[in-house]
Amino acid sequence: MHTIFQTSLRNNPIIKKPGWVAISVTILILLLTNAANSHARSEQEIKAVYLYNFLKFVTWPDLPSNSPFSLCVLGEDIVNDRLKNLAGQPVTGEAISIHFLNKPSSEQQCNALFIGESEKKFIKEIVQFYSKTPTLTISSVDNFIQSGGMIGFITQGNLIRFNINLKQARQTQLSISSKLLELAIEVEQ
Repeated sequence: MHTIFQTSLRNNPIIKKPGWVAISVTILILLLTNAANSHARSEQEIKAVYLYNFLKFVTWPDLPSNSPFSLCVLGEDIVNDRLKNLAGQPVTGEAISIHFLNKPSSEQQCNALFIGESEKKFIKEIVQFYSKTPTLTISSVDNFIQSGGMIGFITQGNLIRFNINLKQARQTQLSISSKLLELAIEVEQ
């Protein structure tokens, strides 16, 4: 019986394609980890971890070397305290520098921008302000990617997931890894 099982695995067309196996295993691990940790970790902790990992799967055009990676936080949100913990963490070979903003600013260069729930009324104006710069925009505001944002957190049951607006990312010369795109619930092309 053990031999029959091994033979059927060798003849399985999905097993013969290691790329599919790796992708399937990665997705399964992420889903199981998210489900297992959703009880142990707060929603805010999960969003902060997701945000940090998003940064690892995005490529920015012409990032200056030896300068900190600028993560800006605009407005109030319950996740803001958790985002403070990302300061000093490495991304693109540089440490993250956190900047809390009261309003969009052309004086503060932002590689990534988290927009808090308090800015819900102004989301389209904020996204428009950053739409000409290579700034990755992320938020939990409802329908964020439909408003022109790039990565929007969504809640499905007790799971935190995300949608991606690939079209907007490309317009600002940001490149999002296919690995991240595969994990998104919805990708706007």
